[in-house]
Amino acid sequence: MEWPFLFFKKNMKTRQKKEQELKKATDLMSESEAIIFIDISKIPTHFLNVFRRELKKNLSELVVIKKRIFNWGLKAKNINLDLNSLKTSFGTIFTKNLELGAQTIYKFLKNLEKEKIFESANEKFLVGYDLIKQKELDSKELITIGSLPPREVVLGQVLNGILSPIRGLMYILNEKAKRSQN
Repeated sequence: MEWPFLFFKKNMKTRQKKEQELKKATDLMSESEAIIFIDISKIPTHFLNVFRRELKKNLSELVVIKKRIFNWGLKAKNINLDLNSLKTSFGTIFTKNLELGAQTIYKFLKNLEKEKIFESANEKFLVGYDLIKQKELDSKELITIGSLPPREVVLGQVLNGILSPIRGLMYILNEKAKRSQN
């Protein structure tokens, strides 16, 4: 009867390890613009490893931290966010750019949905928090942000919308000038 108890005790986290996790979480919060929580249950490990590499390219980092330890970090930063309502295992994504981070997560989850890993990518977004505006973001807001095209594309579309009537007018004026010369 001694063996299972020793195994359990051997794998328990020490206070020092918990403090290190807490320090890492608070340091990442200080460097980040936003925190996004996603449901990582039923996502195979090799997909998560690929996802971590993709996030690093896009100024983000995925960390798995226990709720209780992360709640201490939130209290230390005076952030009022209730993680106890999340009933699943979740990954915490610290991102230095909210739009880029949400887009990376959205694309990753949509790819997993296409590969039939789970039914709906939209259900995997749990909650987020904008550290700049001190505002909680629900899953619908995160999905909206994530599904938007990149900033440069949106700016190009707006510019095209502005320039299109001007181009049309220039074309008409050119044609009128050609006709009047003939």
